[in-house]
This record gives sequence, structure tokens and C-alpha cells, in this order.
Amino acid sequence: MTECGDGFWQDFIIIIIIIIIIIIIIIIIIIIIIIIIIIIIIIIIIIIIIFFFFFFFFFFFFFFFFFFFFFFFFFFFFARGSIAVSWNGAHDLDKVTSLVL
Repeated sequence: MTECGDGFWQDFIIIIIIIIIIIIIIIIIIIIIIIIIIIIIIIIIIIIIIFFFFFFFFFFFFFFFFFFFFFFFFFFFFARGSIAVSWNGAHDLDKVTSLVL
């Protein structure tokens, strides 16, 4: 500091400018971190949505495939006498009504 009275204010102004620059740098770093976190969250959400849709279609494709295959196999090979799936419905209907009566 000089012996004049202006030296204190010059140092004070330089300190205030340095503090303002540090605050601006900290705010810019916080904004960059927030933007990076938002980008990471968006990427994670997109990956989860893509994984969910692939899992959804994969699961339901195999579920319905095995479901219909099982019921086709069951009805046409084990339950030929049932009224649900039959080639000759009248004969099976007579069989069922005779069992009921």
C-alpha cells in the first residue's frame, strides 16, 4: 500500500474483482456440472426406455409364442374330447351332455 489514501481502495477494488471472478467461475462450474448431470440422466432414461421396449417385445413375443403353442398342443393332443377345440362338435356335444345327464 502506498502512503496515499488511494492505495487501500485500489487493493480493495482488486480484491473485489478477484472475488467476483472466482464467484463467476464457481457459477460456471456449477452450471457445467448440472448440464453434465442432466445429460447423464437423459442418457440413462433413454437406455432404460430402449431396454424396457426390447425386454417388453422379447418377453411378450416368447410369452405368446409359448402360450399359444402350449394351448394348441394341449387342446389338439390331450383334450380332443373337449368342446372348446373339436373337429366334430356335435359328437363331442353329445358326449358332454351324456356325461352331464
